Amino acid sequence: MRLPVKVKGKVIGYTEKGVFIKPVKSNRHYFEKYDGYAVQASVVPTLRRRNVHTIRLIEDGTREYTISLADFLRHGKLVDYGHGEQIVCPLEHWTSDAEPKERIQQLAFF
Repeated sequence: MRLPVKVKGKVIGYTEKGVFIKPVKSNRHYFEKYDGYAVQASVVPTLRRRNVHTIRLIEDGTREYTISLADFLRHGKLVDYGHGEQIVCPLEHWTSDAEPKERIQQLAFF
């Protein structure tokens, strides 16, 4: 069963079967300074209560990045740029699709 995860009343993702799934837009959510993505620090207690073991980001609806919650917390850095405290983790610690899904489909035509 999908359960929403909210920050200040806004749904930012959901949990399902031990996985926190969060859609992100690269042009808004990507931290170039850290070459990574963040999760709001305030949701970590919710993730722990729901026994989440994995974080899965869906970037622009085409690429997925996955990391264990333990690794995310181990390698993440606490930052606050005016949108509340967030934990940002560099992409080098995530597992990702080889290519965005749209690109994979385009290559299949050739």
